[in-house]
Amino acid sequence: MHAWVERLAQAQHALCTARTAEDVFLALDDTLRWLFGPGPQIDIVRETKPLKPHPVASEAIAESGLRLSPDGTQAVIPMLAEEQAFGLVSIRGSRTLEEKDVGIAALLVGRASGRLAHLAWPADPYVFRGLVENANVAIDVVNTEGKLIYANQAAAHLYGFASPADMLDTAIRERYTPEEKERVSVRHLPATQRNAGWIEDATHRHIDGAPLPVRLAVFGLPDARGNLMGYGAIVQNLSEQQRLLISLQENSRRLQAAAEVARAAVSKPDLDSLLRHVAAVVQRYLAFDIVSLALREGDALVMRAAHGASGPLDLPPVRLPLSHASLNTWAVSNAQPVLCNDVAADPRYQPVPELAQVAAELVVPLRLGDRIIGTLDLESFRPNTFHADDIPILQGIADQVAGAVENVMLFTAERTRLRQLEALNAISHLLVGTVDLDTVWPELHRQIAHLFDVSTFFVSSYDAATRMLSFRYLVVEGDVIRSEPPYLLTGLSARVIRDNAPLNFPDLPAQADALRADGAEPLPIAGQGIVRAWMAAPLRGPDGAPVGLLSVQSHRANAFDERDLQLLATIATQVSVVMENARLMHELRGAAEQLEARARRIESLYRLGALMATSLDRGQVFAQAAEEVGHVFGADHCGITLLDSSSGEVALVADHPPGLLGPLALPLEGDPVVEANRRGEVFLSEDVENDARLAGRRGALRELGIRAILAVPLASNKRWIGQLGLDFLHEPHHFRPEEVETLRAMAAQISLAAETTDLYAKALAASRLKSEFLATMSHELRTPLNAIMGYTEMILAGTYGPVEDRLRDRLGRVYDNAQHLLRLINDVLDLAKIESGRITLAIEPVAIAPLVDSALLYVLPTAEGKSLTFQVDLAPDLPDVIGDGMRLRQVLINLLSNAVKFTREGGVTVRAATFSVPTRDPSLNIPEGIGLEDGLWMAIAVEDTGIGIAREDHEIIFDAFRQLDGSVSREYPGTGLGLAISRQLVEMHNGRMWVRSVLGAGSTFTFALPVHPAVTDRMLGQSN
Repeated sequence: MHAWVERLAQAQHALCTARTAEDVFLALDDTLRWLFGPGPQIDIVRETKPLKPHPVASEAIAESGLRLSPDGTQAVIPMLAEEQAFGLVSIRGSRTLEEKDVGIAALLVGRASGRLAHLAWPADPYVFRGLVENANVAIDVVNTEGKLIYANQAAAHLYGFASPADMLDTAIRERYTPEEKERVSVRHLPATQRNAGWIEDATHRHIDGAPLPVRLAVFGLPDARGNLMGYGAIVQNLSEQQRLLISLQENSRRLQAAAEVARAAVSKPDLDSLLRHVAAVVQRYLAFDIVSLALREGDALVMRAAHGASGPLDLPPVRLPLSHASLNTWAVSNAQPVLCNDVAADPRYQPVPELAQVAAELVVPLRLGDRIIGTLDLESFRPNTFHADDIPILQGIADQVAGAVENVMLFTAERTRLRQLEALNAISHLLVGTVDLDTVWPELHRQIAHLFDVSTFFVSSYDAATRMLSFRYLVVEGDVIRSEPPYLLTGLSARVIRDNAPLNFPDLPAQADALRADGAEPLPIAGQGIVRAWMAAPLRGPDGAPVGLLSVQSHRANAFDERDLQLLATIATQVSVVMENARLMHELRGAAEQLEARARRIESLYRLGALMATSLDRGQVFAQAAEEVGHVFGADHCGITLLDSSSGEVALVADHPPGLLGPLALPLEGDPVVEANRRGEVFLSEDVENDARLAGRRGALRELGIRAILAVPLASNKRWIGQLGLDFLHEPHHFRPEEVETLRAMAAQISLAAETTDLYAKALAASRLKSEFLATMSHELRTPLNAIMGYTEMILAGTYGPVEDRLRDRLGRVYDNAQHLLRLINDVLDLAKIESGRITLAIEPVAIAPLVDSALLYVLPTAEGKSLTFQVDLAPDLPDVIGDGMRLRQVLINLLSNAVKFTREGGVTVRAATFSVPTRDPSLNIPEGIGLEDGLWMAIAVEDTGIGIAREDHEIIFDAFRQLDGSVSREYPGTGLGLAISRQLVEMHNGRMWVRSVLGAGSTFTFALPVHPAVTDRMLGQSN
């Protein structure tokens, strides 16, 4: 016996340590042939398909379990592990096979299948640790010093300890008898250090001192570097081996049933298919007559699946109220299994009419933590069928079923929730950014139809003022109803609007009396048929008040629950926001259109003002105005008529298109358009043919094709001067109020332009008369003044005899003042010529250096009298400029004279240099907007250290007859014409003049002249 057990242990070791699948099959074949001897025929088939058909093999394949032939001469054992099939083992003998041998063979096949599964899928350390912790075989670990450092619960139970912790730090030698200690330490421990370990039977001591026969599998445990860190041992209680062999067959079916239930728990995502499969598996493996499963729904148990010996039982829904006494309700109420081997003697038993009468029943609760979610009911037609030993395995199966049911229900709920979230997400994407809601209702209906059982769907708007509901979108039985009229708020919709809350009516016929008493009877919709379930949620405005509702309806009672109502309310909230956004967008569009129209009117007014500002010619201004006004309003004709005081008529002075009406003169009396405008009123006729006011002129207007008229008055200084009119031909035209106001504003601009052109014409006439007067007076004054200067000069020269000193002094003063007066007269004459356009320039190339020297000689005596210094800084190789040398010298003299006059101490500097435009030289200090064209320029600057000029006076000093000190007793005399004449002379040369000055820190007057074109081209070519 000892050799046989050792051979069996070696066989198990070979199976468990095989390195390849081929080694597993070879070891299994060798072991089975040793176990059964030479008599039986042993076939190991790696795949089940090639196996020849045989009833026993077919059953084994179909049932995935051990099968014996009726005569006991053949056993077929499937090679199954971890839901994988690796083949079949067929054992066929000439006589009945020993049950013990078949049982051991099943264990060996299981070990081989497990090793094949391990080779096919090596588990991670956490899986192995879980296996060790929960193994029903004793496993412990000792360190190299022989101290126990680990033991599982099975090891503690084997040696009689309360827990593994009680075993730690004990010496492994204390577990052996004296003779065993020497044998292990001398023989086996060295072997463990050299190879994979050893397996041998031994006698250990129980905690109470009793001998404990065991089989040891000891192996060395190396660390990560390969160094021995301890020993592991698997300990098998040989006293239990026989009992295990006896109970093997009995538990095999239970375990297979449990394994099959576990497999179904993870492979059946549908609840009904899961329950049907579990009922079939339990009935098939445990061979009970009827197996059924019931789940708790509210206050009752509902039978969801039943299976008999002949197959599944197709039963109508069976409800077992929890308030009624039965074995099932007792198991639920007490959360305990109930076993009844004689139902006739147990008053708790209540037969189910849909099932056959039974004699014994075992009910196991489906436990999920502290909750009981249903029952597993096993029934037998024979009394005394069930044993107490059945309860643990069946409770385990029931617990697995409960977990699987919970997982399936959670999966189903999660799948439903995912579908709802997908629909909500799709609805959100659909509604975001939507302005035209009519385009999204069909897709919204489609998404809602995915979520609910919908026969009728509608979105309606509610008008609180009229208490009317209008369908925005209505679908009945899949058909869109487009012509349903508005209706007075009533029915179920009135209840939703009144309560301003989502409502669900699960079964309208069942609630008919209550709804009728509440005045909320359902309002029938054409083509809708009978509606059983009705659900709606209000659509709310920004203040929370209802503005409509969203409703879904179904022909099926209880089609909607509270979660559906919450989901519909969420969708209604989204729709409410989008409807409000659409309303605001509509208002915003209206406001934008008004702003856009106003902007167009303002733009047209600006454009009209800009056009009229480009010219002061009366005819051109009116022609441009008529064209612009006609273009803005899209009119067929625009005309401007003005009052002719000499003829007493209103005459056409400009129109567009020109000549459409021909020469036109309207009397002041008798014409309704003129009379209305004279009163300051707007004349508006949208249809001339039907306007009684125009009866007298209808013939003439019809001949011209005019069908609509809009005319507004023109006024100047509160005096009516004419009218601005629009004509539309052939068709009536509607004039909007903003169009009338725009035309009035344009008329005001045209009136102002008319007044401006009149004033400009008068100003031109006055300026011309002034210039002519100044020129005449200057000429008349110069003639006698020249005579005075000539006679005075002759007297001083002694032409008429000697002149005494006192008289000579007086005559010198007369001559000096006459010269000063002549200069003033020349300045006035120059200004008059410039303004009247009668001055001419002698254009020729002019060298700048001689021009500067000549001007300096003119002012040098005055400067020396004030002890002022002069500095000239002219750039080398200055080019010539094109201009009038005499006039440019006059400009320089004026600037130098001013510099000397307004400088008390210091000096005056004259600079000249060329520069290109555009320029990057900041030292030139060219003011913004000075208007220099691109090209080569020459800048001539006169800089002084005088009194300076305040910034706000930089432009005033260039006005004619303007001086900063205008008092009679001013310190610096002069007419104020020098700078005005100088700037105008420079501008006549296409140049520009400006000043840079700080009060009290001197001034710099600069004028820029374009350089001779030939020189410009040459210099630019050299620079390039």
